[in-house]
Amino acid sequence: QRGARGGPVAVSAMPPKGTKAKAKAKAKAKAKGKAKGKANDATSLEKKRTAAEHVSQPSSPPRASFSKKPRTKAAVEPVEPAKATHWILMEDLDWKQDGIKGESTELGRYKTELAAIKAAKQQREYSCFFEDWAEEHYGDDDPPYWSGDGENYDDDQYQTFYLISPEEQDRIAAAKLARVQKAMASKPPPKATAKGKGNDKGNGGANTAVEFGEVQAKIPAYDEGIFVRNPCRFPGAQPVDPSRFPGSGTNSMLYQMQKHSDCFYLLRDFCLELDGEAVGARYTVYNNPKYLSHSMAWLSGPNNLNDLSNDPEASETIVDACHAGLFDTSPSGCIVLTDANHLVECCSPATMSLFLNMYTENARGNPVQCPGFRHGSVAQAIERTEGHLQCLAMAESMVDAQMLRALAQCPDLRGVHFKQCTGRAAKASSASSGAAEGTVEPPSDQDIAAMLRSCPKLEWLHFDVSSSSCGSRGDYFGDDSFSALADGCCPNLKVLWVDSTQHTSTHLHCSLAEPDTIRRALGPGSALASSLKICMVNPDNFKKTRYVLGGQARTAATGLGPGRGKQAPDQLEGSNRG
Repeated sequence: QRGARGGPVAVSAMPPKGTKAKAKAKAKAKAKGKAKGKANDATSLEKKRTAAEHVSQPSSPPRASFSKKPRTKAAVEPVEPAKATHWILMEDLDWKQDGIKGESTELGRYKTELAAIKAAKQQREYSCFFEDWAEEHYGDDDPPYWSGDGENYDDDQYQTFYLISPEEQDRIAAAKLARVQKAMASKPPPKATAKGKGNDKGNGGANTAVEFGEVQAKIPAYDEGIFVRNPCRFPGAQPVDPSRFPGSGTNSMLYQMQKHSDCFYLLRDFCLELDGEAVGARYTVYNNPKYLSHSMAWLSGPNNLNDLSNDPEASETIVDACHAGLFDTSPSGCIVLTDANHLVECCSPATMSLFLNMYTENARGNPVQCPGFRHGSVAQAIERTEGHLQCLAMAESMVDAQMLRALAQCPDLRGVHFKQCTGRAAKASSASSGAAEGTVEPPSDQDIAAMLRSCPKLEWLHFDVSSSSCGSRGDYFGDDSFSALADGCCPNLKVLWVDSTQHTSTHLHCSLAEPDTIRRALGPGSALASSLKICMVNPDNFKKTRYVLGGQARTAATGLGPGRGKQAPDQLEGSNRG
């Protein structure tokens, strides 16, 4: 029995634009017609239609799987789909607040329109959203059925039942095919340029030689074809259909993946300094009305996925699991196809860069699931590089102590980027979660400090790892980590971005480390005061650092902007007050 009120789905593949809107408009038009006394004549309905057998939903095609990582992978031309022959019954659950979409579910496929209508009426009868009023209101009317017609203001959501005809399915399929073909034929947009307002002014433009920090620039253009033109080389990936991903333009899921990918390839260029050329690191901050905090985007470096997708040498040194081809979206949610066994197999002593996105344990009720995740697999992959790994970049993934200890065995490590990752202790595994037996040790301040002291060549450190319980003082990036930096363990560090705070009974966003410890690491005469180009410690909602470098040699970009942070050379901002 359906109709239970559930929470919104964070990521879901919604029906094509316009389908649901037409259904609601049709439902409202019918209600208005009844109010004016227009009777619906359905006397010949049963005579014109015959009952039909319900057809179960076809299973999805098998996914490709490879035992070894291919050197290159050519784009696969999209195939024109077969003509639709069945009617589809859909259900939508939308929150009443403007702009908040809920779950869209396919309930079944039917050979005839009559069978689909009969099923829609049954679903309406089972639903508490239509209880006590729908039968009198709709009578023998065909779908769509919209719970808003009942004017039940106590409900938190609207429920809609509607049909998609074979003709409409063919139109939608043709539009999807045209969209994929257009994305495949598209050319990469020009890389974002900046009007030199970084701390080191160079020749203006994208991330070139000595430019660092926040700049006034347009956000990178949305490239819908980046993951279509450049198929994923990671085993188990599938061709990318942009229409299957929620959102549009710069508010889409694909754009967030594009930003992660651009950032990860920038990290690689920055740390490896290929062809002997130094690379800067610049970003732009912008206001997205959907979020309380400002958003940011790193400007692309000399190379990104467009430049290196078919590079044989890059395919041997980069394991890139930050790709839309590893996301299987559907109306019920999203399955991450990154598999632990493939991850370990892809890494070798030749691997220098490892990129991961949404590689984390399954959480009950989360619409994004990664059934191939296994605790300890990232550490195993790092160990397979035999200490040659130089860049590790992860977004919205799980970080644990075993991973940090494996990084400590990589003396040539130059870049670590953890963006919106989690380090919470894992629960005992289950067969459905795909986790290893037992529990996993979360990262600790001591593990981070040991990793920093073991990697003297580190140049880029972005540490944004949260705990579900907010942790106690000393967890994650705390006193030991900042003390290691104060001791000069990373003399080449140029980018330091740390977001590690806790809430107390009286204050918000307090630093995990003692303020004096942070001041000692960043203060006058410290090694970081001379080496850092970007310093961002516990940024606020506007991406402004709460601690800035002090001393005569202070050159790091802090995001303070023109006319801000002009304290005397021997002063240092910083407070443990949120």
